[in-house]
Parts: sequence; structure tokens; C-alpha cells
Amino acid sequence: MARTAYERLSFLDSSFLLGESPTNHMHVASTALFAAGALGNADGGIDIDRIRRHVASRLHKIPRYRQVIDFTPIEGYPVWVDDPHFNIHYHVRHTSLPRPGDERQLKRLAAQIMSQKLDRARPLWEIWIVEGLDSAGGDRFAMVAKIHHCMVDGVSSVDLLTELLSPFPGQKESDEAVPPWVPRPRPGRLDLLLGEMRRRMGAPLEIARDLSRVVSHAGQSRSDLGAMWQATRAALGSSFKRVSPTPLNQPIGSHRRFDWTSFELADVKQVKNALGGSLNDIVLATTAGAVRRFLISRGKS
Repeated sequence: MARTAYERLSFLDSSFLLGESPTNHMHVASTALFAAGALGNADGGIDIDRIRRHVASRLHKIPRYRQVIDFTPIEGYPVWVDDPHFNIHYHVRHTSLPRPGDERQLKRLAAQIMSQKLDRARPLWEIWIVEGLDSAGGDRFAMVAKIHHCMVDGVSSVDLLTELLSPFPGQKESDEAVPPWVPRPRPGRLDLLLGEMRRRMGAPLEIARDLSRVVSHAGQSRSDLGAMWQATRAALGSSFKRVSPTPLNQPIGSHRRFDWTSFELADVKQVKNALGGSLNDIVLATTAGAVRRFLISRGKS
């Protein structure tokens, strides 16, 4: 019989769960537009079954997307366990705008999707395939993706899209055998309790190992330890400061609005090549400049 298995969330990831409330949704989301291409069908819609098969064929490379949250007894600490009832139809959803749908309607739909909390009884992600967009520029569809922040950070949040998308048609589709999904048995209360007892019994040894590493590093580079201390002190200090009284720092509700703008990639690359840095640096600088102009216009410079 297969052994039960679970994995504790990191302190940072668990804080994203703890910080969630009815008005403070801790998921990240995106909206992307695509040409329908081979995914279009004779009725002018999208082959959602093919999309679902493709998503399911990639999930063995990112097993977190077939896991759910459970909690340890007594302490109530969150852990990841395999979902024995995983259903790809729940996570890859299909909807349509009233034809011919425009960008304004798509933004409203994306905002509605982002205003809804993810169901914690299921893996914490959803993909919405949206058809019915105005086809003046060719057949198109949209993909609205929503993933809880406890599953991702600034780098790994692209895991799902990296596995699904490719700059070349058909590159991600192959004839390789996809391993069958066999969820490991979900641990019971006793399994979790015994596992946590073993972890606590081994904690002193882990602490001793960590202290040994700190001492050894101290002899190699005192400047690194100093930098770590300065960063920790700055982070703790900023957490006790009140937020700035700006129009952006106001009480919020559960509803969201979603908007976007666009500019030519060639222009961004030209700025990057002239000033250095990465494409992300240019996007962040542009966003920061826009926020600065907004605050100045409101007399909050």
C-alpha cells in the first residue's frame, strides 16, 4: 500500500493563506489574448477539450497543481496533500462573451473572475478560456488565469504558463507518454500528528546544523552577515510603519476592476538597449513613473 505524504508550506506561503480575507484576495491573475488557429472549430468557437487535454498532459511536471491544502492537528499548520478528486474540467473552464465581444467586455469579465476567491477545498488555480471576441483582427480567444499566491512567487508563478505555452506552434504538444495520475493516499489526523511529532523531535538537530553553518560563514564573510542583518532590520522596521495616506491606500471591498494598456515590444527593447537592464526593469520603471504622475496629479507627491 502506498504511504501517505504531505509537505508543509513555508512560512511565507502560509502567510498568504493567513492574510486572506473576504476583501483581501491573495491570488494573482493574468489575461492573455491568442489567435485561435488550429484550436478554432467549425462553429467559430474554441476546442476546449483539446485545451483541457493539453493542460492535463503538462501537470505531471508541476505536481503542486494537483494538490490541496490540509491542516495539521492541534497546531493547525497548512500542508500540501494530493487531491484524490482532481477534476480538470473544474480548473479549465469555458465561457463566452456575447458576440461580438469587445475588449471592454473582456475586462469586465476578467474583473468578475478576479473578484471571486479560490475554493480551498480544491487545488488553488483556475484557467478560464473565453471565446466570442470580436474577430475583426482575426479569430481570437482569451485566457484568464488565476493562481493563489501561496503556490507561487515572482519566479515560479510562470510555471504553469511556461509549461503550457511556446513561441512556436505545436512545440509543447508531443507524443510522449504522460504518466497516469495516481494520487498518494491522503494522510489522516494520526498520520499528520505523528509526522509533526517526528519533525519537532528533530528540530534541535536542525537548529544546531543551522548555527554551525552561520558560524562557518561568519569566518568567511562578515560583510555578508552584516548585509543580511541590515536587510532584516529594514524589513522589520518597514513592517511597523503606517502606510502612506494616498488615494491608493484606502479600505477595499471584494470587487475588482481590471485594465491594461499596450505598447510595442520593439520600443521597450530600444529603451532597454539604451539604458541597460532587462525588459522587466523597463516595465517596472514605466509603472513606477505612472504611479508617480498619478500621485502628483492628486497633490500627493
